[in-house]
Amino acid sequence: AQQLIDRLEAEPRKPGEELFVGPTDLRYTPYTDAFFYYLFPELRPSTYFIEMDPFDSKPGTRLASDVNDADWVILTNVWNGWIEPNKSTHAGSNLPNEIIARDFCRVGSWGIIPDNAGNALPMYQLFHRCKPRKALP
Repeated sequence: AQQLIDRLEAEPRKPGEELFVGPTDLRYTPYTDAFFYYLFPELRPSTYFIEMDPFDSKPGTRLASDVNDADWVILTNVWNGWIEPNKSTHAGSNLPNEIIARDFCRVGSWGIIPDNAGNALPMYQLFHRCKPRKALP
């Protein structure tokens, strides 16, 4: 996390830019590392609620809009193995993931964390908007 923080600190940022922080797969939103918002007070949170819960990824929620409003995105794989006996294991809309893939460029990734199958994944990833915002469907 410190390497990501150092990199984002070194990146040119403009007043009024927004930051989105979430899990790598935004179809599942059990939790997020909200402390990043505190560390970058000059970047406005692009989310209405700072913390996420399992219902944020449901179709029709504002998650896709929140991602679409962002200029910077921090995604983490730390919480991908979260399993509880509730709706947090149900996949939500893939639209937020599609927006990141379509409109953002990866600045870097840091750390290694294994997934449930033992594959090595980056612990943290930083993205910057590299394409203009598009209207949501």
